[in-house]
Amino acid sequence: MRLIILLILFSKTLVFGQKLIPEIRKEFYSKEENRLQNGIKLRDFYLDESPDSIYNIGSFLINQGIKFENMSWLNFGKLIISSYYTKKGKAEISIENLKSCMIYYEKKRDYEMLADAQNLMGVASLYQLKNKEAINWFIKSLENSEKLEAENQSYMAQINMADAFVRLKAYESAEKETFSFMEKVKKQKLNKGLRRAYDMLAKICFATNRAEEGGEFYKKSFELAYENGDKLGLSFATNNMAIAHFEKGNLDKTRSFFEKALSLRKELNNPALICESYFNLGEYYFAIEKYNDAIQYYNFSKKLAEKFNLLSENSDATQRLAACLEMKGDFKTAYQISVEFGNLQSDILLKMKQDDSEINEKYRELRDNEKKLKQKIRENQLQKRIQKSQRLNLIVFVLVGFLFLLIIVLNSTKNNQT
Repeated sequence: MRLIILLILFSKTLVFGQKLIPEIRKEFYSKEENRLQNGIKLRDFYLDESPDSIYNIGSFLINQGIKFENMSWLNFGKLIISSYYTKKGKAEISIENLKSCMIYYEKKRDYEMLADAQNLMGVASLYQLKNKEAINWFIKSLENSEKLEAENQSYMAQINMADAFVRLKAYESAEKETFSFMEKVKKQKLNKGLRRAYDMLAKICFATNRAEEGGEFYKKSFELAYENGDKLGLSFATNNMAIAHFEKGNLDKTRSFFEKALSLRKELNNPALICESYFNLGEYYFAIEKYNDAIQYYNFSKKLAEKFNLLSENSDATQRLAACLEMKGDFKTAYQISVEFGNLQSDILLKMKQDDSEINEKYRELRDNEKKLKQKIRENQLQKRIQKSQRLNLIVFVLVGFLFLLIIVLNSTKNNQT
């Protein structure tokens, strides 16, 4: 059964509904005075569902920062866009950006943004499989967060640290950090964070053979998502409930929750998530050896993936179709499908190379523009120093001249008296 990957990044602000996002987005691009606040809201919303939107927000802030020489916009843009680079497998770019952000925020003594940047450094390290290094960054983030007032403190690094401990199979430490995180977000009434904690505890329970307890945590996450009316979060929670029931052997409930997740994702009109739900239903029927039903759902996933050019989803469904056909003894068709799977893998590799090249080119452009701005700022500073020096020289010249005239006048007065 394909598990839903737990989100590494956690929003510390309120969840904004789908209806409010266009309004916030419009204000972000049109009103300078609230640009940073709206940028934070958009980042928190799009982190879960749209890396491309994260890129657009971040690059816009960077370009506006360069255009208007606004270093606050520039650095926050770099901070936002680092999430995009990390998710695209370019953690080295994220780290380069975040290092310069940390220098800026340290000079400004902006501990809130510094903690944010350090947390993202930890996330980038997780993507590089450097779990112990990630934990060190999360600790630094929490230390800076504690310098803030209680209502402004952010503990997102703590749940990410729990994830790092899970990867290291240090489940006791992971559970301790998660419960600590959960108490803090309860006080601040951060429901999205609380759901994240429930999901992490469920993950720990399943990893330590406590399926019954893990299912209860997934249930709490589901109930909270339902209470908040967060359809995207509810679709993930519903899917997790299906997995929990499958682990406990409750097959009828497994199917029911997978179908509910599919229905929610159709309402969201998210092709990638719909493909995944079809795939999960295919996996369910494959597991109970109803291969015709499994083939039906794999085909649903495959056709939708082909329509929207979702290569990864198409590849997954194609591979499982071949496995189903083999189980049915149709080896000829299974081989033909396997050949198609190989071609899709080649297409995925080619697209990854193209995307990688495009990302690098866009990053070089942003970096070059930033270098030009820094050069311009240095030239302006040098020019100001020159002008200041010239003014000082002029003042000295005037003072010397004045003293010289004063000496002449005094000497003249003295001579007249004698």
